[in-house]
Amino acid sequence: MTCGNVNIWKGAPSTPLTSVAVTRIVGSVLEANGFSGAVSSLVCGGAEIGEAIAKDPRIDLVSFTGSTAVGQKVGVAVQERFGIVFSFMFSSVVTFLGIDYISLHFSNWNL
Repeated sequence: MTCGNVNIWKGAPSTPLTSVAVTRIVGSVLEANGFSGAVSSLVCGGAEIGEAIAKDPRIDLVSFTGSTAVGQKVGVAVQERFGIVFSFMFSSVVTFLGIDYISLHFSNWNL
């Protein structure tokens, strides 16, 4: 969103209400700052939704947090839609594998 793109995210299928609540909070913050709440959208579902996201050529960046096995499948799916691994200039995969929680903090964030 920082660079003017939209954000589409799929939460864990085991926690759909949490995903909906987070999406509503993000939408409220966006709208309070003059942006459409639709800039950040949610899709709910299981593995079939994640697979569709990984294979969709309209989605330039895929960020995945989850198991190593699924992360490897996501990486392959994103790479296959461009045919060559070094096409990372046009598509990227960011993965956090084998962990349950991630928190990113930057020194310029006013937390």
